[in-house]
Amino acid sequence: MLNIAISRPFPHKVAVVLDREFGEKLVELSKTIHVWACGSLLNRQAAERIWSDGSAHNHEFGVTVFNISEGDTSESMFLNHLGAIDEHHGMYSHDPAWSVLEVYGSTPTLAMKEALKDYGEPEYKVTADGFIFHRNSGGNRT
Repeated sequence: MLNIAISRPFPHKVAVVLDREFGEKLVELSKTIHVWACGSLLNRQAAERIWSDGSAHNHEFGVTVFNISEGDTSESMFLNHLGAIDEHHGMYSHDPAWSVLEVYGSTPTLAMKEALKDYGEPEYKVTADGFIFHRNSGGNRT
């Protein structure tokens, strides 16, 4: 039997929720994209509902909650977890690797932009809820 790897024609998107009050919005978002959400009380409660209802949890859909501290800023949360997100959705874990990050709860700070340069030439779109980063060619990680 011939084994041929087929790349998906669409981009692999991942959402990063840095908004501690995002809460119930996680439910709908996690049905369309895999979400990494900061572990505030509201976000954890919503994630537990998602997990308990048997919703799909994989690299395409679902929610992963990461621990945070009281003093963490949106920027520090993002910087502290960007590597783990890439590890779980990057070229060694997913085909295709993530190419779009939808970030909720922060505008792109200088430090965030610098960190994202490792993943490609920066292309950002600021949204009402945060920003979208498109990974282009270049960068130290592919």
